Amino acid sequence: MEFDKSRVFSALNAEELKIGSKCFFANTTRALKKIVQTSDAIYADTFIGLHNGIRGVRFVAYYNYKYRYCVKYRYAYLISSPPDRMYEPFQSVEKAMAAIKAHGRWVKDKRNNILSIVFLKSNEQINILNSWYSLNDILRYYVFADDGSPCGELVEE
Repeated sequence: MEFDKSRVFSALNAEELKIGSKCFFANTTRALKKIVQTSDAIYADTFIGLHNGIRGVRFVAYYNYKYRYCVKYRYAYLISSPPDRMYEPFQSVEKAMAAIKAHGRWVKDKRNNILSIVFLKSNEQINILNSWYSLNDILRYYVFADDGSPCGELVEE
């Protein structure tokens, strides 16, 4: 992908980036440029919010609800704006499994279009093709096979 300076967000224009946008993130402009030029957009993360800006760190791309841990970055490169309908990770494995059952237990990997049936769960993760996924990763990588909707909860505005 060609690097376009107009798609770069920093502490100066962070408030303009819409939550739910797909972005590449980095802590230096050199690293951001390298990521943009060498990575595929399917590996982009979702922008989930702004941090308080200590030492220039503004963008939050991942949040672990259980441990209250987030990954923060200084720069974001916009890949695509958020869809009209926003989804967030399921709040619990039980809610995720209920939704998966309602969709016939079939999910599709967005990266390679492989269909999988879901049967196993743990207290914090769901097993798909003998790999364990967090609720964040299920939203990031999978859609329901029957209707193509994201594997997450619809955010009501």
